[in-house]
Amino acid sequence: MKKKITVVLSFLLAVTFVLVGGNKGYAFQTTNDSYPVSQGVKYSNYTYSSKPVNHLQVDLSNPYTKLKLSVPSPINSVMTLTNRANSDSKEGNRVVGAINANFFNMGDGYPMYLISQYNTIVTPEVLSSSKGYYVSEPIAFGITANGNAEIDYYNSDIIVQYNGQNIEINGVNKTRDANQGIVYTPQHHSSKTPTNEFGMEFIVETPETVSATKFGQTLTGTVKSIRQYGDATKSTIPRNGFVLSVNGTMLEKFKNIKIGEQISVSFNINQKWQDAEYIMASGPLLIYDGKVNITMDTSSSRARQVTPRTAVAISADKKTVHLITVDKGMTIAQFATYLSKLGVDRAINLDGGGSTTMGIRKYGSNTVVLANSPSGGSQRRVSAILEAVSTGTTGTPTILKVTRDQVGSMLVGSKVTLTPEYLMDEHYNPVTIRNEDFTITPQQNLVEVSGLSYTAVKAGSERLTVQNGNAAQTISFDVVDAPSTLSISSDSTSIEPSATMKFTATAKDAKGNNLVYSPSQLKWEVEGDIGTISSTGLFKSNGKYGKGKIVATLGTKTVSKDIEVKETYTGTTFAINNFEKAADWRIETALSKGSHTAIDSKQYGKEGKYSIKLSYDMTGNQSGTAATYLRLNSLVKLPGNPLKIGVWMYGDGKETWVRGYIRDASGERHPVDFTAENGQTWTGWKYIEAPISNDIARPVSFESIYLAQPTVSKQKAGTVYFDKLQAVYKTSYEEPIFTDVSNENVNKDEIKYLVDRGFINGYTDGSFKPTNALTRSHAAVLLARALKLDTTNVKNPGFKDVPTSHPYYKEIAAIVNAGIMSGKDSSSFDPESKLTRAQMAKILVEAYDLTGTTTSKFKDVSKEQWYYDYVHTLAANNITTGYEDNTYKPGVAVSRVHFSLFLYRAMTK
Repeated sequence: MKKKITVVLSFLLAVTFVLVGGNKGYAFQTTNDSYPVSQGVKYSNYTYSSKPVNHLQVDLSNPYTKLKLSVPSPINSVMTLTNRANSDSKEGNRVVGAINANFFNMGDGYPMYLISQYNTIVTPEVLSSSKGYYVSEPIAFGITANGNAEIDYYNSDIIVQYNGQNIEINGVNKTRDANQGIVYTPQHHSSKTPTNEFGMEFIVETPETVSATKFGQTLTGTVKSIRQYGDATKSTIPRNGFVLSVNGTMLEKFKNIKIGEQISVSFNINQKWQDAEYIMASGPLLIYDGKVNITMDTSSSRARQVTPRTAVAISADKKTVHLITVDKGMTIAQFATYLSKLGVDRAINLDGGGSTTMGIRKYGSNTVVLANSPSGGSQRRVSAILEAVSTGTTGTPTILKVTRDQVGSMLVGSKVTLTPEYLMDEHYNPVTIRNEDFTITPQQNLVEVSGLSYTAVKAGSERLTVQNGNAAQTISFDVVDAPSTLSISSDSTSIEPSATMKFTATAKDAKGNNLVYSPSQLKWEVEGDIGTISSTGLFKSNGKYGKGKIVATLGTKTVSKDIEVKETYTGTTFAINNFEKAADWRIETALSKGSHTAIDSKQYGKEGKYSIKLSYDMTGNQSGTAATYLRLNSLVKLPGNPLKIGVWMYGDGKETWVRGYIRDASGERHPVDFTAENGQTWTGWKYIEAPISNDIARPVSFESIYLAQPTVSKQKAGTVYFDKLQAVYKTSYEEPIFTDVSNENVNKDEIKYLVDRGFINGYTDGSFKPTNALTRSHAAVLLARALKLDTTNVKNPGFKDVPTSHPYYKEIAAIVNAGIMSGKDSSSFDPESKLTRAQMAKILVEAYDLTGTTTSKFKDVSKEQWYYDYVHTLAANNITTGYEDNTYKPGVAVSRVHFSLFLYRAMTK
């Protein structure tokens, strides 16, 4: 179809840029990286207005450089850019860079606009009717028949010759719209026409099979059949022919065609594009003749959208092609302005947004990898791509790079090893690296060479040449007898007794650069009887207080640093973690399952607002040690010289092994034991401690606490709680057993005696509530535990208020069966009533077979009372002394602390 070629200056800005030699140096942006990926292709990465820009510059004048259009096969297949580029890359056709190219339908994968290769029409011409869309004018990028790049308008038409007339129709192998004529050839993606009944179709057969639809081609054939207007049957496209489909005003021009008549159709394009290697329509045009020229409404939503962009641009001599992607987004106007600053002659927009992708070949590899950061986080599968190709085959090495494991001046006796990073030929193709193919030649013979390593033997200035084939690299450095400066550093100038500290030596040359030396060349010593130091600079105190020096000698240079051994941490305890945040911890497991959560301390806790609930399940194993770890997300370094780790644990009595892990000064892990194996036998809160061996190098860091069980038959599921994790520094430190029973409490020892033996527990919130009255059921439980009564085989005493489902049924039954307690009557025990001091006297006398009486009597205990003998027997055994006014107060409810005191005395008398 005929198009008038015009250039509209829709957007023009004055720009400033700098030219340096034959290459452009862009003052308006920051160059982050720039290097050739083949003889004729250079990759650059820039930052422009905080936008990452990737740029491939392709020199078509280089005899080994091509810019190819890789079209998918089948045409509607899509693939990531790097996958397509790598599938096309092979010896003699190395893809060294690529960008996404054409717009395509994301629903079915078909390219949306004209693509032609060597005149063959791969996909038909389609133009949008609105300037609000990207492609509304016939503009394309391609490589013309003379091998030059081109961005320009194209002028194509399809002419039908019939009955002496030349009639231009609307297209080939695309959807037929109103008042249009379309020709369908065997290259249509369907074997049938995609039309409706509102038109006529003429099925034409040619003498030969139509193997391609091409520009410059004329097909002539005979009408074999006609699909009439109103017939909805899809016409079959003959392999040796075509279908002319017309409707509306175009139908009027062809409605008189008859079967048997001859029709010709010719496909034409203007001379500039005839015989082009390929043509790819896109849009909008961005730059024309070095000026901003946007063939799109820049106020439209698509143009104003800030989105990643892709473009192809060319130089005025059409020998250089620029492939450009911009991440993070620009508007179309911003993109055109940016390209004008690059100094390109012409530029056209390609598919962008999530499709914007660039890949490059990096040194030492033939694999194309992603160069930009796609907006979706990963590559989108795209249609055709533009590929910068090197046709040079792999040859002799001409480029190499080796790196040193240590860089700087060398101390005599030190050793450096080289590692080959890449080896490439003149085309930047990677060459196989074999260490034995490298030679190292010293200019002054100040080093001895062995393979890819060299050892300094004499002071002076040296220059090495590393060679492989025709590739060479030089390395210059100095060799010295001693460092110009040598210093010692450490975390502190003082250290705890028996602790460890790491010392580090820093050696510099005369220019202030790090000196290369072997660790074995650095000699460490200690002056003064304060400890020892290893060959790696780890000092360990021998436990003696005093001052000394750490001495380092390197070559002929010796320096020292003062050190004092003394107590630096004076606290009794150090809070490691109070379990206030579950997020401080994570669960790790071995042959188990586990979870953790923070629990309100009012339910379970010893300190603060929360404790940690640890649930574990070790069941289902056939062999092996099961463990559930509660591990800190960050190690906690413990100051000074801690002696042990302490923690409150609410046990479940499931016989697990409670352990932990700490790390020493070098980071090595060491287990610590809070209990023996199978040692978690208690229920309720208990404070447990894990000793830290003096052999573990300080400072130590806490890592984790965990439950383990090596014995499969003992591997169970359960729940425990932890609170108040701390380091302890004094052997005399004693943790208060309850939050409301301090170490100064006069009854602390008696309460602790009962707690340690599992006879009495505190509450889940960590308190003992010593003044609370004791219930009859709790008294039964305490005595059953203290007397170690058998609670597994008990006779039901028949109390209506103590059913077998009662939580303390077994203990109450056992204590009644033993004749120590009785019910209020034959049918009730009254478990929740308060135990009086009189009742306490009776059950303790009965429980421990106490005898005797006193000469002096309590004035409020008369002979007529049933408890008279019990109270005075209790007094006779020094279990009670009564009150100062010589009263016993038999009817008063006994408190938890008083019962604990009386029970302790009865047990230990």
